[in-house]
Amino acid sequence: MDTLNSGILFCEKDGHILLVNKCMQDLMLTLTGKVHRDGFAFYDMLPAGDADAALVQDQSGIICRAPDERIWMFSKSTLIL
Repeated sequence: MDTLNSGILFCEKDGHILLVNKCMQDLMLTLTGKVHRDGFAFYDMLPAGDADAALVQDQSGIICRAPDERIWMFSKSTLIL
């Protein structure tokens, strides 16, 4: 998973991160200045102004521009096992 060019994060209902790859950790650091331990808190920071790179937020997710001009789309969904 660490060789993927996509960020991946799985967390519990309370936000506790179960699995996160290197790409997502790098995005957290780039967009918010730190690596988070709560997946929902990170997602909620993106449009809240803590990450000044948020461009668009709608029902499909949040689109952000990183300082290196790459565009990223963040979305969340429930995985039922």
